[in-house]
Amino acid sequence: MKKTIIMIALALVSTLAIAQNQPVTREKEYIGKMIGVEPGRIYNASIFGVKSNGLIDNTASFQKAVDFISENGGGALYVSVGRYLTGAVRLKSNVAIYIRGTVVGSSNIFDYQGQKAIFWAEGAENITIVSGVIEGQGEALRQNVREMQSKGYVTADCALPCLVYFKDCKNVGMKNVICRYPAAAELYISDNSEANFEGCVDDTVH
Repeated sequence: MKKTIIMIALALVSTLAIAQNQPVTREKEYIGKMIGVEPGRIYNASIFGVKSNGLIDNTASFQKAVDFISENGGGALYVSVGRYLTGAVRLKSNVAIYIRGTVVGSSNIFDYQGQKAIFWAEGAENITIVSGVIEGQGEALRQNVREMQSKGYVTADCALPCLVYFKDCKNVGMKNVICRYPAAAELYISDNSEANFEGCVDDTVH
């Protein structure tokens, strides 16, 4: 047990050291000015184990990244070019997500753990998702739900996740995000939240 605890602690220290010693590039300086975040607080998703091949489930890695940034004074998670598969990720206060690639929602309903969206937040503030693509794999996910319902694994009223969901939040929103193929009827939902969705486009082909 002690060995396991020591190994976990060392891993956390290693992540912190790597995150705090990232080079400040011109691109990060540009992104920082655009979203109002210090370039030194823009963290590459890859240092948290996020993979861009579109096949590996990044849910835990995305959550680790968001938790780390929120707990260490806030900042932005930089998701570079590629396809990033994930289930539901809880966004937290003072964390921005800057996307250059495509975040792809899982087609397995159990990867959402009952949550209403790929990216969701409740009772949080100062969150923004900027640029890139969020793709819901709607048809594949709906088919998965139908199969699970036929086997009795999920209920008939199982809720389908949208792309982004905010509940009881302040100063949150999305800017210039391309949204496509949501499983739910809505792209995003603002439930009793101060949310702003600016320049977001639905390019789903029906």
